[in-house]
Amino acid sequence: MKSITLALLTSLLTCSLTWGCEGQGVAMTDANEPSEGGIVGGGEAGSGGVDVFDPGIGGQGGDQGGDQGGDQGGDLGGVFGMDPITPPAPSTEELISTLSARGPHLVGYQTEELTYTVPSRGDERSLKLAWWFPAEGEGGLPAPYGGGADTRFAQRELSVLSSLSEAPVLIFSHGNGGIAEQSYFLTEHFASHGWVVLSVEHTGNTLTNQSEPLHWLFELRPLDIQTALAHLGALPSEHPLAGHVSASSWAMSGHSFGGYTTLAMGGADFNLDVVLQLCERPTPDQEEPCAYSLSASERYQEGFGDPRLKALIPLTPAGANLFDNGQGLSAISAPTMLMTAALDATLPNLQEGDPLWSGLTQPNSVRIDFNRAGHFTFSNACEVASALLESDGCGPRFLPYEEAHALIKLYALAFAQQHVLNDPLMRPITRGEELPTNAVDQLTFSLRE
Repeated sequence: MKSITLALLTSLLTCSLTWGCEGQGVAMTDANEPSEGGIVGGGEAGSGGVDVFDPGIGGQGGDQGGDQGGDQGGDLGGVFGMDPITPPAPSTEELISTLSARGPHLVGYQTEELTYTVPSRGDERSLKLAWWFPAEGEGGLPAPYGGGADTRFAQRELSVLSSLSEAPVLIFSHGNGGIAEQSYFLTEHFASHGWVVLSVEHTGNTLTNQSEPLHWLFELRPLDIQTALAHLGALPSEHPLAGHVSASSWAMSGHSFGGYTTLAMGGADFNLDVVLQLCERPTPDQEEPCAYSLSASERYQEGFGDPRLKALIPLTPAGANLFDNGQGLSAISAPTMLMTAALDATLPNLQEGDPLWSGLTQPNSVRIDFNRAGHFTFSNACEVASALLESDGCGPRFLPYEEAHALIKLYALAFAQQHVLNDPLMRPITRGEELPTNAVDQLTFSLRE
């Protein structure tokens, strides 16, 4: 009986492969020479190859062959007692390799201006928004930022990928005295893997403009993000990204002061006594030293959280005292991946990272402490101005920034896809159950079950 079954199966397969067996509906094509109406994907990263988002965009011939071939495969499985063949899930090692490498898409870059009225001051505030997105087209120009060409690969004047629909979004907030593009190694990486990235430049707290008093920035920064999210959720029809982004599949990340901003937007509770002390030592431009306190209480009591943020990824964040020595973080509902640096001299773990982690009680939250990283490891500063920052993340005593960036990209993307795209295959990666070779002895994982 077994030999008869194999002979019959061989006959059917030979009929399908050799003559097409008119009426049987099996479509076979060479992987390198697709038939008309077939689907081609998986171009080399950066080469302009097409990555297919919609499995139904093939022509009629491809659809018909695929449907009928799938039906016949199921029928054969029923006849011979075989389960339909499904491709095996990629191994964790394969996923780590894919997530670490540059994604399959070209990366477009553009900026715009956004203006809003600050509720507690009544004045207008203008923000620069920087966008990265999966792109297509030719003739783009290099993005006007960053260091070596090996790292920067975003281009202006590229079109949004035409097949992109409902893309997940990463919101990014830069550090104190930074710029929107300060961690382009991370923002470009997300976009190459199919995400849209929106980075807000916080006016008055940038590399070239530090005009805002510090006590105002703890309020203005979350307000900036709230304004950007309102814009993101209602893009006008003429906006290049209108119709391409998800209305709620969002993650947020930020470095240093941007890490504070990320936690605030996650819904952390504030210690109001500490907040009101911010104006006790006024700067020279304050006419009324504590006028700030008149509006601060209500603003901070109300909080800044946005439930559309499904995952938080603060990088060496500040703000432990404002968040009641970290205990205010228990109010956050979104899973959080806290990345810290054991050699951070600007925001040491003892003062910031440790108390913040103690307050993060959300299930599925993770802390990754980089054993040989410093504060500026989480930006592109070591590439652009390493000589100026050698004491805190750049230089021979620290993990080379290229190696650190590869790990930051891997774990940030895996965590975002786990909790924003609900991908269960990411869990072993984000929990450190299997490490890439370059992570061994470099990372310390702490977990919330």
